Amino acid sequence: MKRNALLTDFFKKVENPKSTKIPKVAAVTRLPDTVRLMAWNADSLLNRIKNKESAREIAKVVKERDVNVLCVCEVRMSCESCSSTGSIDRVNANQGAERDLVVNFLTRQCGFDQLYFSLRSVKQAGVGMFMRKMPKPERVQFKISGTEVGGDGFHHPEGRIVLADFESENLQLLLTYVPNNGWTEDSFAKRRRFDHEMKSFLEAAKCQGRRTIWLGDLNVAANWNDVGPDPAWFRRQKQSPGLCEDDIGQPGFTKAEQDRFAEQLKTGGLIDAYRHCHPDEDWEKDATWRGAPGKPPNPPEFGRFYGKGMRIDYVLVPESMTKDVQSVENLGIGKERKGFMGSDHAPLLATIDIRQPETSPGSLEKASDPGHSEAAKAEPDGRPEPSTGVVELDD
Repeated sequence: MKRNALLTDFFKKVENPKSTKIPKVAAVTRLPDTVRLMAWNADSLLNRIKNKESAREIAKVVKERDVNVLCVCEVRMSCESCSSTGSIDRVNANQGAERDLVVNFLTRQCGFDQLYFSLRSVKQAGVGMFMRKMPKPERVQFKISGTEVGGDGFHHPEGRIVLADFESENLQLLLTYVPNNGWTEDSFAKRRRFDHEMKSFLEAAKCQGRRTIWLGDLNVAANWNDVGPDPAWFRRQKQSPGLCEDDIGQPGFTKAEQDRFAEQLKTGGLIDAYRHCHPDEDWEKDATWRGAPGKPPNPPEFGRFYGKGMRIDYVLVPESMTKDVQSVENLGIGKERKGFMGSDHAPLLATIDIRQPETSPGSLEKASDPGHSEAAKAEPDGRPEPSTGVVELDD
């Protein structure tokens, strides 16, 4: 008898497989006609799960809304850590416990049976794509052609990308945590490079006829009224001497970022699904990020960004799927962050009709992955295995 066990740079071989055994679920061989995709920056998924209140809220939303795919930015779990001697300790005792906590919560409490992570070597950034009631993608990648990759050659070095390719049904789900523009020339250059790489990928996907749904924290407010209450206040930030006019403004709200984002949408043939469903701009309802209150004993108003917000999280779909978008909901609202599930970002929930294309275009470049990702999977169902870091261990 064999049981699924997890073996990656982050999740080493499980000493007690029963503690993280993935519950068996009914095999799913085809994409459902309608999928519910949730994009959420958790501001540390690990911390959200450690907090009983936010953990209960996450599980409740996933089950009550019947979420098929949860795309999380800022997982904030490291793929390796350093011991006190300075040597590399792939999984120390504490990290192993954190691994078990996260995996057990996602599988047992939320019902996900496929988990795909891409993580950093420190507790920063990191993304995860978790699936339930979904077939296995034929391929899962943790970089896109032309992007930076880490030492293993399979991941973006900061754990910012998961690409799940359902090639037989001409659908790929792209999760990204786009780098913050920052405040320095180096960070500007880093963000420009990432944006250009994404543009090239989206252009190639469009030319190949690939249906690509792009979602996540894209760290840009597309339009003037996507921030509030005073867009001019955001644009006045970061006015360093000698700074290019297009780079003036709060990170995520510079003209340069907005122009590049508009070009990505145009080149990739994508639409902003939330704005399509909510054409009337209202930053109070639209904002997916809200500023923190002042720290006690100070009142909330002491927080510099308290009462302010930005719409920087997205679900983008091909123009050809515009009519397939049933709804996109912002599940959080207000400066008190109601519905944010403990984060500073609200979750976006998109309900989209998925239709199998008549023909399947050529495949993207294949990339196997034995690296610092994790895939927790259901029993085989006859579909090709995705290229991820899961191994079968004999009892």
